[in-house]
Amino acid sequence: MGKTILYVSCLCSKQMENNLLKVNPGSVGLQAQKYHRLLAEGMKLNGVSVTVLTYNKAIAKVYTSQFLLEEEVNGIRYMYLIAHAKGAGRYLQVMQQAFIQSYRFLRTNPDAMVLCDVLNFSVSMGALLAAKLLHRKIIGIVTDFPEMLPNIAGMKKMYWWLINHCTEYVLLTEAMCDRVCVQDKKYIVLEGHVDGKMSEVENSIENKWPHINCVYAGMLHKKYGIENLVKAFQMADVKDAYLHIYGDGDYAEELKIGTDDRIIYHGIVPNEEVVNAEIHSTLLINPRPSKEEFTKYSFPSKNMEYMASGTPVLTTDLPGMPKEYKPYIYVFEDETVEGMASTLQTVLSLTKQELHQMGMQAKSYVLANKTNQAQAKRILSELF
Repeated sequence: MGKTILYVSCLCSKQMENNLLKVNPGSVGLQAQKYHRLLAEGMKLNGVSVTVLTYNKAIAKVYTSQFLLEEEVNGIRYMYLIAHAKGAGRYLQVMQQAFIQSYRFLRTNPDAMVLCDVLNFSVSMGALLAAKLLHRKIIGIVTDFPEMLPNIAGMKKMYWWLINHCTEYVLLTEAMCDRVCVQDKKYIVLEGHVDGKMSEVENSIENKWPHINCVYAGMLHKKYGIENLVKAFQMADVKDAYLHIYGDGDYAEELKIGTDDRIIYHGIVPNEEVVNAEIHSTLLINPRPSKEEFTKYSFPSKNMEYMASGTPVLTTDLPGMPKEYKPYIYVFEDETVEGMASTLQTVLSLTKQELHQMGMQAKSYVLANKTNQAQAKRILSELF
């Protein structure tokens, strides 16, 4: 009999995601959705029976008359918890429902294990309590620390209690071991994964958009370097170059003003549209400052998506990025606005053939080593 996993997170099916995007694009969290969807699908590709237990408050605004919604898509079963209570009552309601559904599932599937996103607190806490009661493994996926989340106020200790009571861990970087209580517990470092189906998607010089098109896609918060990137791009003043920006954050309002017609802000769009833009562009950029403390504990999933597209990547030298990636990317050695502008001028002066070769080498590397199927297999072989 094959393995069975209860995957606890904010994940919803692609159909549900599309419904939510129509109602409230900013509520979906596309980066988290893609991360967890690829991992769940990777588990399925390894012969695992996957049931997703999820809470996403955006769903409750659409399905106001229900408390539990179920569907099965591409062989993965989704159970959506829908809480209607207000304030702290909603946390308790989700936790209670998550405990009940997890307990029932684990009793029905005596060999099942729990894989949970620890940053989705209420649903993961309910699942953890059920797993502990039934003496089951619960593997915590730690993609960030609670301190990095907005609006958790006095809940930080509760988040850390949840994290430290998982039995095994999937960590984003080795540096996370300094904070997560691994001790004698098993863990693996899994910086991310790419969609294996990208091997079927062509990236060719002939199909590139006209002009020089650079793309940034991700969170548009100033602390992630987007403002400096815009200034550096303007300072670089590369002929026939355009910067396309996708996402939302505290810098979005300034982008909406649109004072420079070389900088094009697209807002929040479906991930398929972003990936299509990445494939047809010249250069993909991640300006996240490498000196910030939080970068030791992060490896942007966007970098993985960038590399899988086959378009070359220009990024800062993030401390959480393993050295094995360095031959396949261009790097901002100087992260000042002036330094970034100089690097943009240098990289964008390379020939189309040189840029394309670098992008295809990156694609080959991640598809050979970092697909969602391969990374899921690592979790299954090392932690289950």
